Amino acid sequence: MNAPSENPLASGEAMKALAERLERCPQIAKLTDEVHSEAWTIAHSLSDLADSSEAFRKLLPRLVDESIEGDELVQRLIEVVNELQHMLYHLEDPRFFRQLLGPLREDWEKARAAPPPTAR
Repeated sequence: MNAPSENPLASGEAMKALAERLERCPQIAKLTDEVHSEAWTIAHSLSDLADSSEAFRKLLPRLVDESIEGDELVQRLIEVVNELQHMLYHLEDPRFFRQLLGPLREDWEKARAAPPPTAR
């Protein structure tokens, strides 16, 4: 039997309560339009991030198992990356998060554009 989720937003009621509180924040409300509820998007993203964090923690022991090598190790690494991609989606989906993460994304892009350091 699976252990109970540690996600405090696992229930629809908890997500709804958070979304309702977020809707009352002017910084969040201004990001809502006719087709997009920013408050609900944030609540949903946080819930999915909590679930993905649990999944990520469960994948790590499988990745560090020293008896796993070659293609199986690569497959396990791909599973970890897939979970990280899901997390990235939920970090970038809310407009509020995207605004806050924008400067970090710009730093990443600059770092990737820079030539690699030379070996000594």
